[in-house]
Amino acid sequence: MNFLLLLLSGVIATVSGLSIRTFQLHIQKHPLQMQFYQVLSMGIGSIVYLVLSGFTLPASSASWGLALGFSLCLGASSIGYAEAMQNGPFSLTNIINSCNVLIPILVGCIVFKEQLLVPHVIGIALLLATFILSGTGNRGEKREIRPIWYFQILLSFLGNGFGAVILSAFNKLPEPCSSDSFMAAGFLFGALLILAYVLLCKARKPDSVIALQPSWALVGLLGASAACVFGCNSVLIRLAAVYPSSMLFPVYNGISSVLSCLASCLLFREHINKKKLLTIILGIGAVVLLNL
Repeated sequence: MNFLLLLLSGVIATVSGLSIRTFQLHIQKHPLQMQFYQVLSMGIGSIVYLVLSGFTLPASSASWGLALGFSLCLGASSIGYAEAMQNGPFSLTNIINSCNVLIPILVGCIVFKEQLLVPHVIGIALLLATFILSGTGNRGEKREIRPIWYFQILLSFLGNGFGAVILSAFNKLPEPCSSDSFMAAGFLFGALLILAYVLLCKARKPDSVIALQPSWALVGLLGASAACVFGCNSVLIRLAAVYPSSMLFPVYNGISSVLSCLASCLLFREHINKKKLLTIILGIGAVVLLNL
């Protein structure tokens, strides 16, 4: 049952990625619009969590501390990744961002005293190979790396990695608040952090375009993104109480990587060449080994 939930989280993450890609291809006209789209999506998600929690927020200082830390990670990962995509090569940005699973693996082993068996180590190696294969080979990409890119990709890497660690740490609290209250606070302040960044960029460059043209397509994509934000994180925070962090997040990333590769081939008619086939096989092998 738990593995089926983990598989479901990977499916939801894939749908979320497809909705964002569709937004970029058909609606986004200016860089800051992606950040504003994330604000709206996370804001809707926080409202849903707040309603489910009975309009309650974390009560203990420990829960509040983790919730605020989670919001910082959400903001850092969202801002860092979107900006890094503008200032560096797409392939390298995705490879480094995907490797954020190394953080929950290391923290799980060192801090939480989780054990990794030989099949798990091999699975992690296959997973990293999957990320590298899926991110390389983009012909015609000659975008130069700007110096600010190094800081931006570091923000994204650390935000995603430590956000996963915080979800695991929340479930280890002696008296945690409800997960809905925790998520409501995390996504609310995460959305406010990204909104503050957007407004700051707008103040520095008044000609920047933030507003999105209202359309049914935008409403549908926002609804899909908000549902994915809610569904995926709701499943992950519950699985974090069952799986060790050194296994949960690598398996989750492996499933979503394989499904994203398949979805790109089926929905965007990308050709399944030998590299893509090898990527899928390595990803499936990594997921199997990590679950032994």
